[in-house]
Amino acid sequence: MLAISTTIKSGGTHFIHQKDIATARPINRWLVLVLLGAAQFMLTVDITIVNIALPSIQQAFSLNNVTLQWILTVYVVPFEGFLLLGGRCADFFGRRVFLCGLFVFTLASLGTGLATSGSLLILARAERHLDIPGAVLGTLGLIALVYSLAQAPQIGWQNPGTVLPAVFGLLLLLAFLFNEARTASPLMPLRIFRLRNVMAANLLMLLNTASTYASLFFATLYVQSILGYSPLLTGLDFLPFGFVCAAAATSTSSLSKRFGYKILLIVAPLIMAIGDFMMSWLPVQGSYWANLAPGMLIVFVGLGITTVSITIAGTSEVAEQESGLVSGLLSTFQQVGTALGLGVITALAAWSTQQELAQNSAHGSQQIAAATVYGFHVGFLIEVGLSLLISIGALFFIRSRASSVQVEQVA
Repeated sequence: MLAISTTIKSGGTHFIHQKDIATARPINRWLVLVLLGAAQFMLTVDITIVNIALPSIQQAFSLNNVTLQWILTVYVVPFEGFLLLGGRCADFFGRRVFLCGLFVFTLASLGTGLATSGSLLILARAERHLDIPGAVLGTLGLIALVYSLAQAPQIGWQNPGTVLPAVFGLLLLLAFLFNEARTASPLMPLRIFRLRNVMAANLLMLLNTASTYASLFFATLYVQSILGYSPLLTGLDFLPFGFVCAAAATSTSSLSKRFGYKILLIVAPLIMAIGDFMMSWLPVQGSYWANLAPGMLIVFVGLGITTVSITIAGTSEVAEQESGLVSGLLSTFQQVGTALGLGVITALAAWSTQQELAQNSAHGSQQIAAATVYGFHVGFLIEVGLSLLISIGALFFIRSRASSVQVEQVA
């Protein structure tokens, strides 16, 4: 059996499993890279396929936009909750964690494909994660908070259906923080947040994904529900944006060496804001290539640069043995941002649509389409605001150069 030598790094202390060293055999690094790349590709395709299929799912199961976003949210929230835990388990158990997770993911994918109702679909999406009690507090707390924020625009901020889940979620998150502060081997060591760039980068990553995934959500609904595109044609039309984002991300390293990651983090979110602002003017009788594609293209250019720049900034002040931990935290906050963005922004957009319909006595197909697009406009403008916050946050809170003294104190 292949046994990989594992080094567990915590607070600068290294523990090496001697048994693994004795039984380890040479590893084909390219094979490992291909396997990990395939797994990441599977995760990405899973999210993209479901996003493209949302309008068809909505029509098949008669879901409103607020309920529809839960198909994505119920996936990313448990993903966030078990992300760090999965990494720690992999330190102890190696590839068995990967194989177990892959097996559970495959079964849940089968359940998703065979789902016959919206409720079963959401449940199957949620079950694509290992149910380990160590992440229960954080996961349930975030789910309750997202549920409260998503419900508030529909039923009111003072409604018990909003207040009670919010209070429950905050209490669970406080309990999670209390647990992290006291446990000997926390999933999210709070000491790492004493580093200024780590704290700022995680918050910026949250805002970044909150904006981005909501943009893709609204764009998908606009293309299929308003313009009448099929899911297949939508997927093909969205395909170039992935290449654009990848090209922008690849160029970020050289741009960072030339201009510095702080400058990139100030400018790139402004690029995203321009793209979202352009899409806030989408017409009902619009054209994909003339009205939506230019704004999406600009957003994905800014997204590629922003995401990589945040990662560089977040790891700039950490010692080598902490870089994996910080990368995991950034990934976790990335999923938190996705959940909050989808939950809150889509709810506000749906509320805006309802308010627009309430002002019009006629509720024909044209009026409903116009009100729906108005809700999209509101969502895109919220995303403009989030992008501006990223730029302002980078200006005031991101440190241009690492502080070696601070790194030594935390390590």
